[in-house]
Order: sequence, then structure tokens, then C-alpha cells
Amino acid sequence: MLFKKLENSRIKKILIVSLTNIGDVVLTCPTIDAVITQFPLAEVSLVVGPKARTLFDQNPYIKNIYIFTKKESWFDLFLLFKRLYCERFDLVIDLRNTALAYFLGVPFHTSVLMKKTLALHKKDQHFLRLKSVVPDAQITTKRYALFISELIRKHAESLFHPSLGWSKSYFVVSPGAADTRKRWTVDGFVAVCQALIDEYKLPILFIGDAQDKEYSERVITRLPPGVVNLCGRVSLLEAVWVLRNSHLVLCNDSAVMHLASYFDVPVVALFGPTDPRKYGPWGAKGAFVQTQSKGEHGEGFMSGIEVKDVLAKIKSIF
Repeated sequence: MLFKKLENSRIKKILIVSLTNIGDVVLTCPTIDAVITQFPLAEVSLVVGPKARTLFDQNPYIKNIYIFTKKESWFDLFLLFKRLYCERFDLVIDLRNTALAYFLGVPFHTSVLMKKTLALHKKDQHFLRLKSVVPDAQITTKRYALFISELIRKHAESLFHPSLGWSKSYFVVSPGAADTRKRWTVDGFVAVCQALIDEYKLPILFIGDAQDKEYSERVITRLPPGVVNLCGRVSLLEAVWVLRNSHLVLCNDSAVMHLASYFDVPVVALFGPTDPRKYGPWGAKGAFVQTQSKGEHGEGFMSGIEVKDVLAKIKSIF
């Protein structure tokens, strides 16, 4: 009850310190949603890395975005600190677990002394940090953190709907990964995509950044006409919209997997050495297949994933 009084009368400005990489930031989105739900009248601002900045473009629920770069000079860090200090935040949820809130003189904030619960999925660890200072916070099904405007939606549709005959149903495949050792084989993607086309008769969209375009083309050139390569052709938020409306997503351990999980889109993720219990799909319709390869985590490590196992996982959730 004490915190409810604070919520109504004192918590006017909130800062959430998120992470750097896109996938890691998406894992903090359920916590961001919970904060906005808990404090609907407060101004919520974020600290994120530069790669994730555009995830929050035009978001009416986010007041300010502050960019933190690990390689910034001490002078730039001082300027960032000064900007944050001048805001006089009432509550700081620091998901980086730094001492920033102590230096800002914020009355309510997460503690750097909070014990980590390593057995939990990473998104749940973030939410527990929020609960440590806002005990009555609740997970919500509402999605505030990632906002897709009508303009973004229409532009994304214009890039692929003509190729699909204005179909509203499609699959998404994302064969890229920031770490190339986490990429499944071209042969594997070709076999699964062909099986999906044969059985479901739905078009397939490939998404990723410009660096994924060539790898995706190596898969697409071995598939029937009609597969659309959107790698490097859509903005980050446009890719989010494409994912959100997909019937199924097939991807490696990547930001695409976390985005699909956030919107509870059926997703099958292909895992290498990373622990899927902590970083795997977290939506109700998520599944993963982990490589059976042993030894060094080199370029061929992901070849330990078999096509039949991936197709079986797809059938189990779709």
C-alpha cells in the first residue's frame, strides 16, 4: 500500500536503463511494458545502445531515448550523466546493474547488490529486478515497448505484398546471425523451406540486415520462384511488423527469435552453444533445436542440427 501512494503522488519520471544489442534489448521489453502499465501517468525514458535506438522511434509511450556507447570518451559519458542528472528522475530501473542511480541521487531504484538468479530465463531476470523495487508490478500482455506506426506498416507492405499477390499469410525465415558460428547450414535452410512450401503452400519472406542478404540469396536461389528477400530492404521497425504478422518464424539464435517471442509468434530457433534455457524462445509457441555437434564451436558446429528434427519442431507448434 505504501508503494501505491508513491505511484500516485511521487513517481512522475522514470528511467529504464536497458542494454546494447538488439536481442538483449528485446529481452527487456516485457519489463518496459510492465513499468508503463504500472505507472500510466509517468514519463518513461530509456537508455539503450546505438544499435537498438531505432526500435523505439516514434513511440508515444517513451519520453526520451538516451544512447550509451561502451567506447564513449569520459567527456561524452560526463555529458550523458549531466543530461540524466538534470532530469531528476523519481525511479530508475537499471537492467545493466550499474551504480548509475546512486550517483543520480534518485529516491527509488534497483540495487546493485541484488543477487542474480542464474537459473531463470534472462527476460525473467530483468523482470525480477523491477519487482525488487516495485513489488506489485505485473507482467502484461499489452505491448507498449515496440510501437509500429501506420506509416511504417504501409511501407513494409508495399515492399512485399505485390510479390505475394497481396497475400496476408506467409512464413518468415531469417538465416543470419551476428556470430556466423551460430548460423545453420544453407543446405538445412533449403530443405526446410522446400518442405514448408510443399506442405503449406504459403510464401516465404527472408528478413535480416544487409549483411545477411548474400547468405539468404544462397538459400533462395535453390528454391522455387516467389520467395522474397527483404534483407537490407526494410528498416528495423518494418522488420518487426513483418515478424509480428507472420504465421511462423524459422531463425537462428538471434534478435529475430526474441522479437517473435515478444509478439508470441510461433518460432523455431536453431541453437549452437548458447544455453536455450536462459536465452531461448520465450513465447507460448516457441521451440528450439540445439546442435548435437561436440568439440570446437567453429563454422561447422551448427551442422549437427538435422532437418528432420527441425520439421518435427515446426509441426509441434504450428
